[in-house]
Amino acid sequence: MKRLALTAVDMWRSYLFVNLQVVVSIALILGILESVHAAECSSGDVTCLIAKINGANAIPGEHVIILDPGIYTLQIALPVITGSIRIQASSDDPPTVIERDPGAPGFRIFTVSAGGELTLEGLTVQRGGFGFAPAILNDGKTTLQDTIITDNNGEGGAIRNTGTLNVFRSIITDNSGGHDAGGIFNQAGGIVLVENSTIAHNTAVGSGGIGNFGGSLVVKNSAIIFNRTVQCCEPGGGIGNAGGSVEIVNSTIAKNTAGGGLGFGGGGLWNGGGGQVSITSSTIRENQVSFANAFSLGGGIENEGGTVRIQNTIIAGNTIPGENTPITATADCFGTITSVGNNLVGDPSGCDINLQPSDLMGDPGLGSLVGTGEDDLPGRAYYPVLTGSPLIDKGNPNACLQTDQLGNLRVGICDIGAVEFRGPVLVSVDVRPKRDANRINPNSSKDINVAVFSVNGFDATTVNANTVRFGATGTEAAPVRVGLRDVDGDGDLDMVLGFAIPETGITCGDTSASLTGVTSQGLSIIGSSPIKTVQCGKQKGHAVE
Repeated sequence: MKRLALTAVDMWRSYLFVNLQVVVSIALILGILESVHAAECSSGDVTCLIAKINGANAIPGEHVIILDPGIYTLQIALPVITGSIRIQASSDDPPTVIERDPGAPGFRIFTVSAGGELTLEGLTVQRGGFGFAPAILNDGKTTLQDTIITDNNGEGGAIRNTGTLNVFRSIITDNSGGHDAGGIFNQAGGIVLVENSTIAHNTAVGSGGIGNFGGSLVVKNSAIIFNRTVQCCEPGGGIGNAGGSVEIVNSTIAKNTAGGGLGFGGGGLWNGGGGQVSITSSTIRENQVSFANAFSLGGGIENEGGTVRIQNTIIAGNTIPGENTPITATADCFGTITSVGNNLVGDPSGCDINLQPSDLMGDPGLGSLVGTGEDDLPGRAYYPVLTGSPLIDKGNPNACLQTDQLGNLRVGICDIGAVEFRGPVLVSVDVRPKRDANRINPNSSKDINVAVFSVNGFDATTVNANTVRFGATGTEAAPVRVGLRDVDGDGDLDMVLGFAIPETGITCGDTSASLTGVTSQGLSIIGSSPIKTVQCGKQKGHAVE
């Protein structure tokens, strides 16, 4: 998996120097001086890493251990963190990996004691855990920044938390667990904040993505996707909450699967045991229960005892497939759901919900889920809002944050759901590419090529050629041929489409032409190019100049 973008070493050292000055100044005023200690380990030097952790535990103050890129393969668990330690990569290329040797018996990679503090920055932690032990056990305070936690296997999933856990701009993926959770298991008294992060492809007998059993969980600007429980009768494919408190804001919960049965469903989210859940400006879509009966529904949300409160939120397109399903319609929700208004619930028939006058039902008008590739930034998986969607300008601005899940401003009256409608994406196009002038003979019966470029982060290969139109207004001619090639020589494939000139609607005197279409993810695109009409005084049939 491609490494996440990290702070360069020289920037970190500058940051450290400035903050050391601040710390020293404050300490002198208070008469207390605690040093910040920095150390560095060369690539793959596990002996150094263990020694630096032991040394940091023995000396008060904050300790920074900088790891050169490489793979640090462990034969035994790292020392228990009892002090204040930050372990960070010096660079993001190649990646810096801390892993259990696949040939060694299972063990935890990190254990943080009740008084310990651990920050992991720019690292990958993998192959940890065994039996009843997760890869990371946190009883103190642990912070993940720009970090990947992957391929770990143990009871409680990748991370078991009873202390304070912060997950920033990180990815927790492809981990598996026992009866508790696959990604994160937050126990009673634990506090978890997940922000600008992705929890994906985790599995467990218990909750797939996050299990919150009596703790406090906040998910903000994040994506909980493709997680699942692996058998019948276990709750919460994405999130399972038993007696705890959960707040979800500006987030997408999608394509998660719960085993279902015996009252344990909730493909996206399950709540029980008197738990309290608040969901604001979020999207819960395409989750499912793989086995459902009269005691278990809720492909999107299932509330089996407690409070689930929703506002400015989409719950639509969730399903409960299977022969034992007592209803044939989509099962977006089950149990009692409290609406505070400005929601869209695709099919509310499976739950007891107090729909408000500002609530909507039916198709939300969303594109396909995007942002799920390994090169996409954490927390950026979302459903784009399509032109004409009923969600547009139907949110409650008093309940919306200033920005959406992607960090885009919510301008004016906000939209319902995790992201704002962006309108058509402006793309770069060129008529007659590689020619000095975009000349068109409106009387010609020939074809003309138009290129759509992969620039400014836009991938032209995602354009659905069947939706493209080109002409005087961008609504006229469909392409007669399509090809992919690097037109501008920048190393990225561009899309080149051919159009029959008589079908474009271009007439003598026109100075521009437009192209419109839709990407495979459902995003509308628009681009325009200046043109010059030629041979307008001659008869139809002359060649393009």
